[in-house]
Amino acid sequence: MHCRTFPAPAQDANPETSPLATTTAPTLPPITAPKWTDLLETERQVLLPLAPVWDEMPTTRHRKWRSIVKNYPQLSPSDQAKIRKRMGEWSLLSPKERQRARLNFAHSKNVNPQELASNWETYQSLSEADRKALSDRTPPVPKDKLATIAVTRHSTDAQRATASAVQPIDRKTLLPLWPVALAKPAAYGGA
Repeated sequence: MHCRTFPAPAQDANPETSPLATTTAPTLPPITAPKWTDLLETERQVLLPLAPVWDEMPTTRHRKWRSIVKNYPQLSPSDQAKIRKRMGEWSLLSPKERQRARLNFAHSKNVNPQELASNWETYQSLSEADRKALSDRTPPVPKDKLATIAVTRHSTDAQRATASAVQPIDRKTLLPLWPVALAKPAAYGGA
């Protein structure tokens, strides 16, 4: 078996012109959502209904709304008006109401389209008073069924103050602690 060795490349006297000069990878800025003032003028015009809440929205929502802006010029004027109206309505919702709307939307995706259309037609045929009565009659969603909104670096101080762990967390493992009554389950040699 023959091993061939290659001579080491000659070191260039000037490291700036040497092809072997070590270069550092460019550092990328952290992924953060742009502030309202950082948006392009065209984006601000389309997203104007969201201006009051823009800087508090999480990065994922910024991406969603900015993707809508990209397709906005191709939409018909009636669709553009509908989007702007819904943006305005969305900006007026509280974070809990937005979360509930997202959950309702996700739930509606699992409903049979014919059943959904039938229910919607029935609802549309109700008078305003009947709709209000239906709304008042509908029980609120139990707290254990609501998704909790995670506290992130984009959370407001008010959200941070009201957020608390439902279950204590082990600081070493960051896992939830077992309730005292279930500290050692029988399956694991406990009482």
